[in-house]
Amino acid sequence: MGREALAHVLRLGLLASFVVLAMGACGGGGGGGGAQQGPETHAMPKQGKPLTPGKYQTKVFEPGMSFSVGKGWTAALPESPDVVALAEQNGPTLIGFLNVEKVYDPSDPEGPLKPAPDDMVGWLQDHPRLDVEPPSRVSVGGISGQQFDAIASDPTNGGPKDLKYCSEPCVPLFLITNSNFWVGKSEKYRFIVLDDVEGQEVTIFFGGPAVEFDEALPKAQKVLDTVKWEGG
Repeated sequence: MGREALAHVLRLGLLASFVVLAMGACGGGGGGGGAQQGPETHAMPKQGKPLTPGKYQTKVFEPGMSFSVGKGWTAALPESPDVVALAEQNGPTLIGFLNVEKVYDPSDPEGPLKPAPDDMVGWLQDHPRLDVEPPSRVSVGGISGQQFDAIASDPTNGGPKDLKYCSEPCVPLFLITNSNFWVGKSEKYRFIVLDDVEGQEVTIFFGGPAVEFDEALPKAQKVLDTVKWEGG
């Protein structure tokens, strides 16, 4: 992996050694997928492993989905029911698909986690530690949602005790399986919140270092343009 991609993986909250959390995304049966794996379709590899160009079908992420990638992408996390994350091997781009269940309290980042809000768009738009642009309508895989860009306006030097990998002042947002998601003071992300994917709200983020944000957008969009939701 390139230095930039490795930095992105670390900022998601992973240990520097991939073997610590190297649980295969293809392990374990059932859940969220169920689609037959054809010769042109891959399962998500172990975290830190490169993605072979082609189509990928989730097995445990809910709701089920597929997407396609070209050369140069890596699995940033093990696929879990609440997260699928990709990192560009030699570039700035990070992409994540989240089924958020727990969030950090904006008014007390070191306090207890809170259940995910019913209105994720409203929660992010009103977050006191983010500088957020007004939302606009967008569609991913035929499902309507809202998108907007955000940066950290009031990053903290502390953070919750379980947020061990915040390498710069940051705004902690979501707790996800084996990891967490936060926005560092040097970063910029685009969020897409889809209204109803098989009855679930799906939060998508992509971006990375703010100085390379414009470079990351078309790369992430190329992947998003291939997304299909199971049953959609």
